[in-house]
Amino acid sequence: MPTGAIIDLYLLSEPLSVSAMISILMLIGIVVHLLQKHKKPAHQ
Repeated sequence: MPTGAIIDLYLLSEPLSVSAMISILMLIGIVVHLLQKHKKPAHQ
């Protein structure tokens, strides 16, 4: 499912800064998770 389209629809139907902040936080969480997965913390 195209997550971008869902976020766009959500922002269009509810143009509040709260929904924008939630989507941004979700994106940041995904990026951080991917970066941590990529980094392999066991390789200190």
